[in-house]
Amino acid sequence: MHAAVRRVLGDHYLAVPPSAVRFGRHACPRCTDPAHGRPRIEHPATTLDFNLSRSGPYWLLAVTAGAKVGVDIERRTSAVGVADVALTAYELARIRGLEVPEQRQELFYRAWTRKEAVLKACGVGIFAELENLEASPADPGPVTMEYSESGLAGRWHVQDLALTPGLVGALAQDAESVRPVVTRQAAFRLAGDNNS
Repeated sequence: MHAAVRRVLGDHYLAVPPSAVRFGRHACPRCTDPAHGRPRIEHPATTLDFNLSRSGPYWLLAVTAGAKVGVDIERRTSAVGVADVALTAYELARIRGLEVPEQRQELFYRAWTRKEAVLKACGVGIFAELENLEASPADPGPVTMEYSESGLAGRWHVQDLALTPGLVGALAQDAESVRPVVTRQAAFRLAGDNNS
């Protein structure tokens, strides 16, 4: 998968051979340790920011310039077992109030992908307390979400992504620098990688 990401970044954004693209990490916003911070392009020098999400054989890459971006993709399944620890009390009430299982599932995945996209843009991942982050899943979006934690605060413009049936995705951008979203679909099959 990283080879495919290098190919996309090198060919479409950086105008360098994919082999010239090197990845590093930003310092973690919580502890400043670069070992588990957000990924970044280390070489060549660039203002581009990117974020990657994977669910089984599917992956989603978001790229922007001069701002942070976060993205999440999930395969829709019937299991919504983490709702109690991932949703706010309001979100849980809205979902439990729906009679149709497919509608409950839709709202759950909308909330989950929005939250993950914001947390990945912030650089904290799902280690944050998801049940304190309101995603307004009953609203079709885009929505503005606020995240605040000691040393981290921000407003995020979050939009749901139209993906292949069975997949759910969301993209988070800094609410102060929202840019148009252009989507492209590509298929990669890499030698030795059955999950490309």
